[in-house]
Amino acid sequence: MNNQENLSVLIKLRGEGMELIDQLIGDMGKAGAKTGEFRQKADELNGELQRLEQQQGLIESFRKSKERVDEAAVAYAAAQQRAQQLGREMAQLENPTRQQQAAFAKARNEVNQAGAAYQGARLGLQNLRSAMGQAGMDTGALAGVQVRVRRETEALRGSIDNFAGALRASAAARDREQPQAKRWCARTAKLARAWT
Repeated sequence: MNNQENLSVLIKLRGEGMELIDQLIGDMGKAGAKTGEFRQKADELNGELQRLEQQQGLIESFRKSKERVDEAAVAYAAAQQRAQQLGREMAQLENPTRQQQAAFAKARNEVNQAGAAYQGARLGLQNLRSAMGQAGMDTGALAGVQVRVRRETEALRGSIDNFAGALRASAAARDREQPQAKRWCARTAKLARAWT
């Protein structure tokens, strides 16, 4: 599973899994069931989901920032090379033309701009490294971090599925015990079928 797929799983869990759980808990509450324990578990799952989304976002930002640094480094080196080449050509001439002087000035300006862009990109990457370190993510072992986030995402997906199953089972038990809750259970069953 690549980063994009992992992010899609997280979005699906947020949109479908947690939404279903919230609906099931809401329906249980409307039917008079005690939902405190279920709500607490849903809040824990939601917190874990937010943590994984944050980590996945940091991984994606780091990857893109690293690409920008690499691109800026290439642009900076090319600008330097072009300016050096023009400088060597001008040094061989006794009287460079205005056009040659303008081209050299433009090349030096491009070097300055490319250098500033490169330094800005490096600073952004450095700040992102710091943020990832504070989140307990080692950028030196990014592949391992990605594997861990994927594994935790899959585990969270299983937890959400199990929790939704427990809610469905609770709805079924309530239906057997209290006939007046049949409408609630019918809606809960419909929601549960939509999830699976």
